[in-house]
Amino acid sequence: MVSAETQSRTKILVADDEDLFLHSTADLLRDEGYDCDTVTNSTDGLAALQSSDYGLLIADINMPGNTDLDFIRRGKSSFPHLPVILVTGYPEVETAVKGIELSISNYLLKPIETEPLLLKVKEAVARPRLDFQMERPLGFQHLGKEDLSYKRV
Repeated sequence: MVSAETQSRTKILVADDEDLFLHSTADLLRDEGYDCDTVTNSTDGLAALQSSDYGLLIADINMPGNTDLDFIRRGKSSFPHLPVILVTGYPEVETAVKGIELSISNYLLKPIETEPLLLKVKEAVARPRLDFQMERPLGFQHLGKEDLSYKRV
């Protein structure tokens, strides 16, 4: 579970060219204690990602500059551990598969209900912390990398 303290420190970028979704989602996330920025195209999105430390990107598939998920690909290239939730009103198997190949956290269909969105946001924000905590097997934190490798006898 994500604590209120973690939420208040987590910065989320919402990228969508649909004003209603963009602003209502950002307002909802702010009401939940997240720090939230918004952009309406991939050029502004990439600039925002470069200028601030985000804990999550929520991005529309069909927005200016995101042809063939180029915005997501470039964002993940620069920030490989950044969790991404893709949203779309026009689901396609091809974009879902490409999203999986880019290691997105989730693929949500518009219109999105409030509770499922908040649940997916909390899961995505918590995931990098879990991955970081699981880098070494539990109970073996004192061992170096060379101690964990297998040796041929």
